[in-house]
Amino acid sequence: MPHIEVTDVAKSFERDGRTREVLRRVSLSVELGEFVSIVGAMGSGKSTLLGMMAGLVRPDAGTISLLGESPWPRPPVGSAFPGTEAPGRGSPGRCTQAQHPDSQAVRHGVAQAPA
Repeated sequence: MPHIEVTDVAKSFERDGRTREVLRRVSLSVELGEFVSIVGAMGSGKSTLLGMMAGLVRPDAGTISLLGESPWPRPPVGSAFPGTEAPGRGSPGRCTQAQHPDSQAVRHGVAQAPA
């Protein structure tokens, strides 16, 4: 199962009465432990794609899954970054960039929490 799977995602925005298609049928599959780079010209939809993968922006079409689950519905307020919550508390805790992937792996059952 891919860690991240984006299938036929499309997104457009309306501005000044015009529709601008930012992403058209984008597909991407990332396996656990794999590193990828998303490159493109300014305005080509890189940030929009990442926003959709993070669950911040809904695609107009297509599907996104993270470890087999949709990023929607979003987690409740206070846990905007799942896996970074302080133990036993409903508010985000302190988590370094290096710790974040590990906390996500534990949250999704891919790894075990440190003893």
